[in-house]
Amino acid sequence: MIRALILLCYLSKVAVAGPLDEVKALTDSVELEMLLSHLSSAESIELKKVKSVIEHSSKINAGLETTAKPNVLFLIKSEIYKGLLNSQHLPRKEQVLINESVIKSIEKKLDDSAVVYSDFSSWIASSILLELAPFRADNFLNSHQSIDRTNEKLVKKAIQLKKSLKYLSPWIVSLYENSPEAFNKLVSDVSLDILRSLSGKAYLFKTFSSKNSKAQNKKIIHIPDLSHSKQSDSLPPSPTEELNDKRKTSKAAVEALNEMPEDPSKGIDNLIDKEAQSEKKQWTPK
Repeated sequence: MIRALILLCYLSKVAVAGPLDEVKALTDSVELEMLLSHLSSAESIELKKVKSVIEHSSKINAGLETTAKPNVLFLIKSEIYKGLLNSQHLPRKEQVLINESVIKSIEKKLDDSAVVYSDFSSWIASSILLELAPFRADNFLNSHQSIDRTNEKLVKKAIQLKKSLKYLSPWIVSLYENSPEAFNKLVSDVSLDILRSLSGKAYLFKTFSSKNSKAQNKKIIHIPDLSHSKQSDSLPPSPTEELNDKRKTSKAAVEALNEMPEDPSKGIDNLIDKEAQSEKKQWTPK
């Protein structure tokens, strides 16, 4: 399922200058670049949160300065996808009815308000539509619950759809229910959490990982010199209370990252499955 979320294209839009406009990804991660670009928009982040972005970016730089580039890229990718697919800001509902009518409504909203959605928001939405495309053929999205259970091919396809909807339904509900502006705000909240989680994992990765080297890499994120922001280039003396509560889970994730899988997509799926816990409620389209 993660494979379908790999970036197909990154369409450039005119960015709105803001206090984080110069915060850029310096590593080869288009996902991180889009995330930071989204946060740099004046409409997508409150000024009071600028300091938090700067501080977490500084900790990411410090935590990953001795980590090999392939491990840096895998850590960034895994945290971004886990954050997107298992965010506390997303609605978690027990029974979600996703049908062709819902998807067409979302497509119309995306088309009508294309200039409003950020690149990151548009990429999330496009990735969801790409994931669902094979299941929309032959009206399978509407009929998968009443398929012939003796047809092994259809049963397998229904299982694949169920797995996809497990992760994608919260985003589909959010796209369907929220205005473009509200969706951008949601993506901002999720992005800030991802950056916070990445900074925490960077600290743990530097502390526990056996993949570190003596050589220093270039910085992961370019941070502008903002005189009004106090930047922290050093690592905290100890994890925060929130990080400490998740220490065991995070350490296990670091150990998983140390076992660099041949297929990073499967590795990310495994990390998501281990950490996914959420409250569920019922939802049907209005």
